[in-house]
Amino acid sequence: GASDKSDMIASFSSRGPVTWSGGTINKPDVVAPGVSICAAQWQNAWSANQCIDTEHTAISGTSMATPHVSGAAALLLEAHPGWQPIDVKYALSVTAKNLSYDIDTQGFGEIDVVKALNPGIVYNANVLTVKKDSFIKRGKIISITFEMVNRGYHLTNITATLKSQSPYV
Repeated sequence: GASDKSDMIASFSSRGPVTWSGGTINKPDVVAPGVSICAAQWQNAWSANQCIDTEHTAISGTSMATPHVSGAAALLLEAHPGWQPIDVKYALSVTAKNLSYDIDTQGFGEIDVVKALNPGIVYNANVLTVKKDSFIKRGKIISITFEMVNRGYHLTNITATLKSQSPYV
């Protein structure tokens, strides 16, 4: 998605959710500046919107927001060469600035690459799913596995809580 300099979502910015026969996902993931972005001008294209000089023009579009996200990802990978793509996505998401729109308009918010350099804890969960209306016998042990990696620069305390609808768990 695209935002402007006043932290407003651009009218042309796509909104979610994305729905298909296999399910629904919230989109966009994040937003980035995409309104009146000063860019290199090609011949006379958008000459009425020139900025800086006669070789640059201000252009708006999600196509102007995308390079901001790509550049942010490149900076994160330069700073953290061992990161995987999911680490970059997570860092950009959890450190994004909330613009106070719903998730299908802003996703996690507007990217903040400086904060994303030190996102703190990154986790991937592999959660055991129990069929609705099935029961776990007393004394049976269920294993729920998840992985947490501290991608920040400081020691972090973690508290995990198991929640259940059953009064017996």
